[in-house]
Amino acid sequence: MNVIFNSPSAYIYLLIPAAIAVMILKPRERFFTLRLLIYFLLFFVLLSPYIKLAERDKTIPEIAIYIDNSLSMGISDRINNAMRTAEDIFSILKSRANLKFYKFSNQIKEVDRENLKNIIPDGDSTDMVNIIRDTGHHGKIIISDGRYNKGFNPLAVNEINSVPIYTTGPGGGSRAVDLAITELKAPEFGFRNEKIEIDFKVLVKGRLPGESRVDLKENNNLIASRKIEPGGQSGGQPAEKKEIPVKFSFIPTRAELKNYTLEIKALSEEINKANNRRNFRIHINRRKIRILYVSGRPSWEYSLLRRLLKSDWQIDLVTFLILRNPDNIAIVPENQLSLIHFPAREMFTEKIYDFDLLIYENFSYKRFFPKSYLEHIKKFVNGGGAFLMIGGKESFAGGGYIDTPIEDILPVKMTKFSSESSSESPPEKESKRQAGWENESFKVQIKKDIRHPVLDIAGDPKISQKIWDEMPELFGYDKSLEAKPGTAVILAGPKSDGTGRVPILTLAESGRGRTAALNTQSTWRWCMGLAGEGKTPYYYNQFWYKLIRYLIQSAELKKIQVFPETLNVNAGQTAKINIKAVDRYWEPVKDAKLDAEVLFSSEKISSENTSSDNKSSVRVPSGPVTYTGEGGWYSVSVPVNEVGAYKVTVNGSYRGQDLGRGKAEFSGVRLNKEYMDTTLNRDLLEKIARQSG
Repeated sequence: MNVIFNSPSAYIYLLIPAAIAVMILKPRERFFTLRLLIYFLLFFVLLSPYIKLAERDKTIPEIAIYIDNSLSMGISDRINNAMRTAEDIFSILKSRANLKFYKFSNQIKEVDRENLKNIIPDGDSTDMVNIIRDTGHHGKIIISDGRYNKGFNPLAVNEINSVPIYTTGPGGGSRAVDLAITELKAPEFGFRNEKIEIDFKVLVKGRLPGESRVDLKENNNLIASRKIEPGGQSGGQPAEKKEIPVKFSFIPTRAELKNYTLEIKALSEEINKANNRRNFRIHINRRKIRILYVSGRPSWEYSLLRRLLKSDWQIDLVTFLILRNPDNIAIVPENQLSLIHFPAREMFTEKIYDFDLLIYENFSYKRFFPKSYLEHIKKFVNGGGAFLMIGGKESFAGGGYIDTPIEDILPVKMTKFSSESSSESPPEKESKRQAGWENESFKVQIKKDIRHPVLDIAGDPKISQKIWDEMPELFGYDKSLEAKPGTAVILAGPKSDGTGRVPILTLAESGRGRTAALNTQSTWRWCMGLAGEGKTPYYYNQFWYKLIRYLIQSAELKKIQVFPETLNVNAGQTAKINIKAVDRYWEPVKDAKLDAEVLFSSEKISSENTSSDNKSSVRVPSGPVTYTGEGGWYSVSVPVNEVGAYKVTVNGSYRGQDLGRGKAEFSGVRLNKEYMDTTLNRDLLEKIARQSG
């Protein structure tokens, strides 16, 4: 209530009774009193005083209760504990404060009390600064595990002392056990047969009840493992929190894009098992192409092909030329011969896996090692290696390869003309095996589209066709060979009896590798014949260059090559794809017409990363393909919105010439920090409450 004397009428009402009182007094007292009245009047006129009687403020305070709904609150029973804590606070304060409820992770959203039970811990990050800066409340209560991983440190925000903040954990888990893989350092590229090192840390929270282990798997095959023991601090007591550095090293044996998995054996006591696993990928490349070349006897084919392969700086060549067979009669003791022993067992049971391509030319295994060794060649090819058999009287059926693992992987069927008898001499047996060999000259015929990477030796289909038409004749082939169904006969020749064609070069895939049957031993005639015509052996060289790289599945044969800048892209970011384009002469081009198609395959995952076993695909829009300004390099951007496998296919043309297509693959991953450290951050919660006052 306010009593105010600041209007003129109020002063008059006050002076009237005062004047009456003055008239009653004696003259001397009257004069003194009148002077007091004048002073009193001036006081009211000049200062206008008033009397204020204030009532007590009856406003009800507003309290905000913030409940953490980030992913880490889904561990154990945290979110349910948080709900119960919120209900307990409501029961205590409902009659003394106006309570408002909010859920928060990377943003704040108000929630009705009736819907608290429907809160789901699905936030992919935790930002506590938003709470500190949220205004309009007389006080705040935070129910959280305190594991912020987005925004500023909440303790550094100026508004932290604007209103009192009370903090509490969700209950459960502050001393629970948790193992996590953190700080992974792995290269995205490596080289075949060279050591690769992987560094990471195992974060141990709580006290391990016993030992665990961490495994490294390559394409789901275990290649390394290490024990994790419950370490100790001084006095032998297990540590509550520690980081164990781990290093794995291994040597990849195949050039390909490989999937790797680090996985910690989960403990039954763990509060979070999602952070026990990390997937990553490494693109294993060849530093050089390793070729093992075995020839059964000296020949022009061996001489010229060996010289060509030795001149290629990208090829590491190992050759064995058989100059003397075990059944040859020696006129001097074995220890006086200068020829080295053929290390068949070592080469074909152990060292074979160190190579990319194995070449047999006119070579029969029967004199040197048992049939069981051929199983290793089959395993080598099915695992991703390449095998080429070059013709000759001791190749194919003539080398005894019928009903062997080699016949299983070759793209041709071999014919047995008559059975061998144990009573027959080696020359008689050999003669029967070689009954299919035909000593006839012939000209090769193109059986497949000239644009096949092995046939397009000029880089232009029309020019290549003309070159093949003018190639010199070859000599000798096995008339008994037939192509298996599903294989590709790309070169053929007419049979001498005019009954059809015989396959000369047949290609196939076996398992993850490739094989080829070259049904002649006379491609050297292309080289020598061209030289005799005054031409260079360039197209002979190109044929072998392309055949070898086709067999080892090299990307070099592609005029368009696609390279993701990184093989693992975090969801929500953009992937940059680099593209190299060359013309028919393998020269970089800057005005090629390139179109990129991106297919995405989603997959269910249980951890923050993923590998790529695709179930279904949908097309993903990408940006335009743009020229980077040098060396035939282009780029395109691909938005990565989800976790899964992304396959990029680029089709192109240049001045009317089809450049073919290039392909690549990368992964969309989610490296979620919510799972990196899931224990209760008691220290932060206490500091927030203390610093807010």
